[in-house]
Amino acid sequence: MLVYEVRLVNGGQSSLQAIALTLSDLGSPTGIAAGAISQLSIYKSDDAVFDAQTDSLAGTQTVVNIEAPTTIALTAPLTWSSGFPYFLIVATLNPIHTDEPTGSKDAFRVSSASGAIQTSSGNIGNAITADDTNRHTIYVVATQIALVTPPADGSATHGDIASGQPFATQPVLEARDANGNIDVETSGSATIAVQSGSVSLSETTAQSWSNGRAIFTDLAIASTSDGTAFTLQASASRLASGTTSSLTCNVVASQLVFAQDASQAGVPHGDVLSGVVDLHFQDQVTLTTATIQAQNGQAAFTDLAYIATADQEIFQLQADDETSGSGGDLA
Repeated sequence: MLVYEVRLVNGGQSSLQAIALTLSDLGSPTGIAAGAISQLSIYKSDDAVFDAQTDSLAGTQTVVNIEAPTTIALTAPLTWSSGFPYFLIVATLNPIHTDEPTGSKDAFRVSSASGAIQTSSGNIGNAITADDTNRHTIYVVATQIALVTPPADGSATHGDIASGQPFATQPVLEARDANGNIDVETSGSATIAVQSGSVSLSETTAQSWSNGRAIFTDLAIASTSDGTAFTLQASASRLASGTTSSLTCNVVASQLVFAQDASQAGVPHGDVLSGVVDLHFQDQVTLTTATIQAQNGQAAFTDLAYIATADQEIFQLQADDETSGSGGDLA
């Protein structure tokens, strides 16, 4: 951040040694601390536009004061006899910074006392008065999405997510800059979608940014097979997307379901055979030479007799049904 510039002429008789500046908070204090600025550096430039690639670094001060002068000494006194170079003072901000809303952001102003430019021939330069209208405000500008809380579910004992159920731990996103600082003024919304895997994402897939965070509340993943691997991706306008690591969708059983009903071939009045009486059996049944009509699964013979040819004769009776009847051919 360029905070000061001065153009000097030199006939080669004098050398520049240091420049002293005072950085201070605004008239309505923002609470900026010295730690917000990690160093002040002097660059020699051919124009008033700072370019770290072409401008020459002349000196650096790593201890920066707020509300008191900071002197940036040149690494070596600098003398020149031609040209009319610029000397630029650049503030390097601490890479770690807590962002605030507009109106409360850290800001500072620059002033210098008379004679703040120190040369081998004496101190020169007019005083510069601190002015809030010439403030330097520190902004955090998000460039990427960080998925700080990935989805999780403790009930998924064989994976990360339980299929068909809202995530027990819902995703939380943050809009961050390259140094990991949260941009609390990120606007718009963030969206989560399936990046890979044969799963479906349901419920509210977009959430608005609030203080640099997007908090999801009811997302759920469903899979048609147990153990499906998938990834989710978070996206938002102007920000690099964020992606989860590979997650596993666990189908967690909650009930028993008949995948196939019991059945048996050759059962004309039902699905399976049973060891009890078939009340639908209506065929004619023959026992030896007598034939009667079965009713409700029973054939009741009433007047059969057997005439033995010897005492204690052993005999067997054989029953058979009509093959052409409604009951089929029974054993």
